[in-house]
Amino acid sequence: MYLKTSTDLVPLFKRLIRNLKPYANQQGVILSFRSKIKSLKDSYNPEEIIPQFSNVISSIISYTPQSYEVSISFDCSTENAVLKISNTGADLSRIREITNELNYSFNTKRIENGTIFKIEIPINTLNRTKTDDKDKNNLGYTPYYKEIENRLSNYFSDLKKMQNAADQKSAKSGLFLRRANTIIQTHMDDHNFKVSALASAMSLSRAQLYRKMKMLTNMSPSQYLLYFRLHVARELLETKGNGFNVSEAGYKVGFISKSHFTRSFQKQFGFIPSKVVNNMQR
Repeated sequence: MYLKTSTDLVPLFKRLIRNLKPYANQQGVILSFRSKIKSLKDSYNPEEIIPQFSNVISSIISYTPQSYEVSISFDCSTENAVLKISNTGADLSRIREITNELNYSFNTKRIENGTIFKIEIPINTLNRTKTDDKDKNNLGYTPYYKEIENRLSNYFSDLKKMQNAADQKSAKSGLFLRRANTIIQTHMDDHNFKVSALASAMSLSRAQLYRKMKMLTNMSPSQYLLYFRLHVARELLETKGNGFNVSEAGYKVGFISKSHFTRSFQKQFGFIPSKVVNNMQR
């Protein structure tokens, strides 16, 4: 049984979509979100809403062909909040597993070269303000929302999910990325291990490695190497008992400069690695 609490759905969905973007990028799908309302507060439990809607949106992304779009808009009527999910490139109206676990009323409409999923969320008390789509206000959020955001970030952007996405494409694709990951992991602390060394270890030319890596991860090999190192570093810092400081974690994943590691980490995750260390020490 879920405990309901006062929840603002607009920033909740905004953060959900933001944390789904790495997964969409992996699939080569353009993901966008806009809200016609600035705020919509009611009694919900985010732990109930997030898994359901993340599963629906993730499924739609996975069935959408590369280079096409999944766009999401949020609005409300007199009695319901309305989340509309549109995709292009494929008719998904007959794929039942997309909405199998959804506990909200919805309808599915086939459109030219795509689909619209319209999901209605019952609302009781409203506290909403109309705004235009260009509103860029940075809404504040509580530590509870931040905890949810951290969980979502880990769920949708970690290396395991990227590997699963490659496995779903084909057994050959999954084997390729698994082999690349193993080689990178083996040379994790070697700051001299670059793209040319990875290509050589996989018996590929740099051009071949680039094409395969770009297709599977939507990143160049050099970008993926950095992505891999930083995610391993974050895992090291977040694992209780390791006790690594920033310099040690950076060195473990191939950085010889603490400042370079800190800048790269902040660019990837939006916060500096010392914040992770401080949180682990509390």
